[in-house]
Amino acid sequence: MLFINTVISEGNNIMAFIKVEWTKTEPITIREYGNYCGFNLSIIDLLTLSNERRNWIEKEIVSCILEELDATWKKYQWDTHLSKVGKGVYVITLSGNMCIQYPNKESQVIYIGSGEIRKRIKAHLINWVTHFSESLHDIKFQIWMTEIKIPGSPNAFRDVEADLIEMFETEYGDLPIENSKAGNYHKNNHHYNTEWEIPLKINGSINSGWCIAPMPDNEWFSKKEE
Repeated sequence: MLFINTVISEGNNIMAFIKVEWTKTEPITIREYGNYCGFNLSIIDLLTLSNERRNWIEKEIVSCILEELDATWKKYQWDTHLSKVGKGVYVITLSGNMCIQYPNKESQVIYIGSGEIRKRIKAHLINWVTHFSESLHDIKFQIWMTEIKIPGSPNAFRDVEADLIEMFETEYGDLPIENSKAGNYHKNNHHYNTEWEIPLKINGSINSGWCIAPMPDNEWFSKKEE
């Protein structure tokens, strides 16, 4: 949800105070949703299945997760159904007591994105979230979502994404592990409430947990070296 207190235009630049409220899912595990769909992924090795069968199983699991996203979005009484949100911002993070080692310090953030939230997250679930989860033995993750609408500034949602990515890179010394590039550069001088950066802040109880990093032969290590 988004509130705007002040919007000032100087030439082509927009300055706005933006109050962002996040909707967050409960911790998600691929195997848990697999079990819900009738697939015991503890004994099924997806990599040994035919492409057709593996794609069918993944499609069923992804559909269940998307239903949970729809329910979570609706629970917080957003005016627009999640499938209709085109100017959203979202953050995918690890959950529980696990985090990733970045150059400056550890974080639970693995991706920051924007756009059509439901469609984008569906693509991530199919393309890499499932494999990322299996690589880490079904690690838990959460999804943070918000919709950005500013009259007269149709691309504000991209500004918010870019500002989040810039803040993350400055503080942690690198892009989130699944972001291949920084957000779109802009000259707009937006100001935010303190809660807008909550998804980037690490769980306070993580100090008693685990911090991990991909080894050289891991595909995610290669991505960070690109």
